[in-house]
Amino acid sequence: MKLFKTKKTSSHNIITIAGIKFKFKRRLYLNKGYLRTLLNSLQPDKKNFLYLEYPFGNYVYDELAKYHFNNINIINFSLFKLFNVENRSKLTHLYLEQSKEIKKIIKKHFYNQPVNGLIVTLDWKNLQREVISHFKAINIPSVCIIHEGVFQDRDEFYLGEIPVSDITFVWGNLLRDIFLERGYSNERLKIIGSIKLNSYKYFRPKLSKNDFFKTLNLDPGKKTMLYCCQLCDMQWGDQDYALKMQENIIRSLAKIAEENDINLIIRNAPASPNLILKDEFAADIESSNLCAIDGKDINNQRRSVYTTEPGDCIYYSDIIIGLNTTMQLEASVLNKPAIVAALFDFDPKWHKELGLPICHDYNELKKCILENINKNCSLIDKDKKIDFYKDYGYSDDLNYNPLAMLEKELNKI
Repeated sequence: MKLFKTKKTSSHNIITIAGIKFKFKRRLYLNKGYLRTLLNSLQPDKKNFLYLEYPFGNYVYDELAKYHFNNINIINFSLFKLFNVENRSKLTHLYLEQSKEIKKIIKKHFYNQPVNGLIVTLDWKNLQREVISHFKAINIPSVCIIHEGVFQDRDEFYLGEIPVSDITFVWGNLLRDIFLERGYSNERLKIIGSIKLNSYKYFRPKLSKNDFFKTLNLDPGKKTMLYCCQLCDMQWGDQDYALKMQENIIRSLAKIAEENDINLIIRNAPASPNLILKDEFAADIESSNLCAIDGKDINNQRRSVYTTEPGDCIYYSDIIIGLNTTMQLEASVLNKPAIVAALFDFDPKWHKELGLPICHDYNELKKCILENINKNCSLIDKDKKIDFYKDYGYSDDLNYNPLAMLEKELNKI
C-alpha cells in the first residue's frame, strides 16, 4: 500500500497517510490581474454595468458590445477568470459551498465602486441567484435580460419560477403575461423586444460561403439541411425517450441526405452535448461525407464548443429543421423555410403558433424537405404573423432596435 497519496477535488485536498484520509478545504484563489483589469475598465463618468458571462445568452453581450451606448459602459464579467476554476460544474459547486467567503470577496472589491448594476441573462439557477444576492447586499441592483423565448410548455418555462432580479427585460407579450401571472411586479417588468430576433434584420455572415462549408468539411455546391438539436429536458417529459426519438430523427435526415445528395448540418444544443449526441452515434452519423456535427464537448466541460456561428448556419442552409427551437424562429425572420420534425408524440408549438409544416413520419419528413428546400422564404402562416411579432418581440420596422429601448431603461437606474 502506498503510504502517501494526494487527491484534489473542486473544493478540497484529500491526503491519505498510511490508509488514513485527511480532508482539507482548498483556498479560494483570486485572479488579481483579471480583477485589476476589470476594475480599471470602470468609467466614473458613465453608468457601468457588469455583464455576468454565461453560455446561455452570451449573444446578448455580443450585441451589447456592438451597440454604441452614449452614457453606458458594459463590461464582461467572467467568474471563471476571477476564481480558480476549470469548468462550470466546479464553479457552481465551489460557489455554493463557499458562498460566505465569496460574499466577503465581492464586498471587499466591489463595494463603493462605480458599478450601477449586474446584468444576467437568466436568474433561476442557484449560481446566478447567489451572485445577485451578494451584489444586492452592497446595493448593486441586478438586471435580467431574458435570453430566450417560450419554445415548449409555458408552465415549465423558467422552471415555473419568476426572476429575482430588480428589473427584468422580456421579448414580448407572451413572456410578460407569464411572469405577471406568476406574481412578478408589473413595474419591474419591461418589454423591449427580442435582441436575438431583431438582430437578424441587419445580419451579415461572419464567414464567406466557401469558408463556412470548408470549416464543416462539406461541399458548398450542394443543397443543405440544418437540424437543431435540443436537450429535451424538463419540458419534454421522459428525457431518455425523447433523446432516443431525436436520434431517430437525425438518422432519418442522414438517410434523406444520402438518397438525395444533400448536406446535413447537425448543430448540437449548448449544454450536455455528449448526452444529446453520444460518441458512438455521432461518429456513425459523421462517417458520411454529407453530414457534419457542430457543437462538441471539449475537455469534458459539458458544454458545446462551436466552430461556426448560429446565424451563419441558418444563412447558409436551405431549410431548417427542429422540434421546437428558437433557431426555427430565427430562420423565419431570415426568410428561410423551417419545418417541425414531430416523429414522436410531443406538443409541436411552432406548428400551432406559427403554422410551420409538421412531419409525423419519415415519408412526410422527406416529402416536406424536398418540397421546401428550394423555397427561399419563410413558411410562417401570414394570418399568424402579427400575433407572433407581438408575442416574441420582433418588429419588421428597420428603425426599431431593442437595444435603444434597453439603453433608455438602463439610464434610469
